[in-house]
Amino acid sequence: MRDRHHFDELGKDEGIATNILAERLRRLREADLIEKRKDLRDGRRSFYAATERGADLIPTLLELGLWGAHHAEHSEGDPGLLGRTVTDRDGLVAELRDRALNL
Repeated sequence: MRDRHHFDELGKDEGIATNILAERLRRLREADLIEKRKDLRDGRRSFYAATERGADLIPTLLELGLWGAHHAEHSEGDPGLLGRTVTDRDGLVAELRDRALNL
């Protein structure tokens, strides 16, 4: 699992253009799935965090990950995360919700 919350970290590995990333983050904010917060450790920076509404999507996203892993020839999903989705789904959802909401 990646712990990336700042703008410059979010598109790092995906090679996404900053204008595209900014537009996608804007849409997620408008849909009340994420919110932008001031970074208390560095007042010049902000970070993005899930809202309650966004955190409610975690079970759905896990299921989509399982579906993708099952149907893709070359799945690049996190095998530990996918395994826990099967063996300890409730515990994993609770952990991810806690991490998403308590940054």
